Amino acid sequence: MTTLSTERLTLRPWRLDDAEVLLEMRGNPDIAKWLGSPEPWSTLDKATNEIAMWQQRLDGDPPLGTWAIVPADASRPVGSVGLSRIRLGDEIEVGWYLHPDAVGQGWAAEAAEATIRHGLSNGIERIWALMWRNNEPSAKVARRIGMRELGVLVDPWYGSEQDAYSRMFVARPDMFE
Repeated sequence: MTTLSTERLTLRPWRLDDAEVLLEMRGNPDIAKWLGSPEPWSTLDKATNEIAMWQQRLDGDPPLGTWAIVPADASRPVGSVGLSRIRLGDEIEVGWYLHPDAVGQGWAAEAAEATIRHGLSNGIERIWALMWRNNEPSAKVARRIGMRELGVLVDPWYGSEQDAYSRMFVARPDMFE
């Protein structure tokens, strides 16, 4: 399984023994509200099942995957970052979130940039960051790492009758040389 690293972080596969910390993050309404499925998780089984699925993806569909964000001086994940296929298409998206106690350290930007570089260096032609239009914290991360902001647009992948729009950013190889 692929492990990525930066100067301050290790991006490693999620392990089953990380399920409690993952549930702590994904069960938090302040984190869940920004994710594609904004319902907070409520069971350890949900976290364990997701980790098992992520482990299979890392083994079977590189360079896609979901990694635990672990500071160099720690063993406990402080967040998650991943590359995945956008539903209803062949495009790839990057996504990230941090535990509220880990915000403000620059870890989301560092992890997202490393993950994008990994994807682009392994043949992905473009990587999208799609977010709720009012998700300014994630928009700041995308801007900080040099993704191109396209604006708030009709979202062909996740848009719905209730809300057809998403804030969109894109990364291409020439932007991360």
